[in-house]
Amino acid sequence: MANFTYLKYTDNKGSASATTITASTAATAYPASNLKTLPIAKHWRSTGITSEDLQLDLGSALSIDLFGLINHNITASGTITVNGGSSANPDGSQYTTTVTRSEFDAFKLLSTAETWRYWKFIFADTTNPDGYIKVGKLLLGDSTTLAFHWQYGSKFTDRFVNIFKRSGGGVPYYEPVYGLVSQVFSFGPLTVAEMVTLRTLYRDLQGSANPLFIIPESGASGSSGGGYFGRFANEMVRTLNYQEYCDLEFESDGRGRDITA
Repeated sequence: MANFTYLKYTDNKGSASATTITASTAATAYPASNLKTLPIAKHWRSTGITSEDLQLDLGSALSIDLFGLINHNITASGTITVNGGSSANPDGSQYTTTVTRSEFDAFKLLSTAETWRYWKFIFADTTNPDGYIKVGKLLLGDSTTLAFHWQYGSKFTDRFVNIFKRSGGGVPYYEPVYGLVSQVFSFGPLTVAEMVTLRTLYRDLQGSANPLFIIPESGASGSSGGGYFGRFANEMVRTLNYQEYCDLEFESDGRGRDITA
């Protein structure tokens, strides 16, 4: 059995209306404001790779125990540093940490929450072949970990969504668009209170209407590939067999082609 930690996108301080984001540089049509709106293909893009940063003013000091970078292009040799502080442009003297890079979605779950108004994400990736730093969404928030577990044996699936075409002569052509991760989490046996907790989460998200970031195994971090940004399916399946069981299907959001402002 494994713990389940999540952050609803509606609780993300990185996209809150009170939050302002400024970037060290921004390419035309890829401003920092892209970070505050979905989909994740709509992103910020820097003009350099040596030392770039994103600075956030949350409007007030807020409790944060989870950082996430969704749909990024930072390579294995790149670094991600996060500073927090009580004044603008925090230099790391009050709080600093690093986020381990993982492909596409990087995150760090803190053992103890930090409470600061100002945050600074610093990126260095001098050998990035793209020639720029890209981040689709920034996540900062106070996560929730369920007090109960999903069962081992739950299904994890990787698949690609591809464009398929056939020429006039019948030759097939495939264009990979994006990869998805889908997971079916099986919970149970559940108490009445535990089922209420799952149903409340599911209804708060309105099924697949609103996304969330999940860490299926709490304690998994960065390089393990243990975090995903996506949505639950439109159905929540409950089974009564003397005791109550529940299956929740999750599918990661596709990155698709880049979207400009």
